[in-house]
Amino acid sequence: MNILIITECSARKSIEHKNQLIREDFEKKEDHVKKREAELEKDSIILKRKLSCPAGEMYIGQQFNLIRSGIAAAREAKNIKIDLHIISTGYGLIEENRTIYPYEVNFDNNSEYINKWAKNLKIPKIFRNLISKKYDLIILALSRNYLTACLINDEEDIFKSKTLLVGPTSNLRDGIANLYPLNTGLIIAQAIGGAGRGAIKGEITRIVLTYIANTEPNNRINVLNNILNKIIDINGENKGIIRLLQDMKDSI
Repeated sequence: MNILIITECSARKSIEHKNQLIREDFEKKEDHVKKREAELEKDSIILKRKLSCPAGEMYIGQQFNLIRSGIAAAREAKNIKIDLHIISTGYGLIEENRTIYPYEVNFDNNSEYINKWAKNLKIPKIFRNLISKKYDLIILALSRNYLTACLINDEEDIFKSKTLLVGPTSNLRDGIANLYPLNTGLIIAQAIGGAGRGAIKGEITRIVLTYIANTEPNNRINVLNNILNKIIDINGENKGIIRLLQDMKDSI
């Protein structure tokens, strides 16, 4: 079973440094970013500690840690391959093994600005390339600003594989082919537990991945289809979402 997960970076990082990269660095050409990274490498030698690591190890926010827990459960199971990609507000849409350095860049709550910055980082282009590949399941664990950065509200149906969207859905047009929206919010976060509202996307992703991992390998596709069909039947109704998630959580 092949699963693609696209999630977002976190403000909390495993490495911090006063000379970290900032927005102005990323606004300049790639050569400038490499020059700044080289400066951090020199600082690393002086400080005698690493100032870079794979992206999958850089982010330590609660949501990201929960997703990482679900990925670990899936990777320990037989016949599940996970591809993890992360939307970084500095580096763009990157693989988990991409080496990065500490940075401080935020999305402003302005869709026009987010679209411009996302295009500068080539996020929509890379996103479309990723979701054009064939997977048994794609999970998008993304908050509103990161969804905006992906530009998935275009008129064309861009999802070629079954895609579970764990996040806000109110701004999406109806009827996007192969997209299964699972709305998150305070009511669901309080009912499911294990995470606050800001991290509920991570907890839901963890539950789904662990539930699939605990299923017999030859029955995983059937179980996945059953989950997605239930999401369609629930149609965004909070009680139905809570019941579905709680049943899965109780079984793991």
